[in-house]
Amino acid sequence: MEEESFADIYPNSFAERFTLRLKNATKGSIKLNIFDLQGKEIWQFETKGENALFEKEINLSEQAKGAYLLRVQTEEGTWTQKLVKE
Repeated sequence: MEEESFADIYPNSFAERFTLRLKNATKGSIKLNIFDLQGKEIWQFETKGENALFEKEINLSEQAKGAYLLRVQTEEGTWTQKLVKE
């Protein structure tokens, strides 16, 4: 999956929350997971894509500062991006 054409994350790095925007979102299942660097899942969300643009604000204000991994799974494939919480 071409990362740059598939999704935008802003801002990255962030203090409390960031926005994920999926371009050309599928009409099927969209699963979002965030993991700490030890592999522990700290957040999850699942929905059905209903149009070409999917946008979700994600609040991680209760999590510690540091690096995390965001995994996006759609019917087209899986995409992973590093996140930095300041």
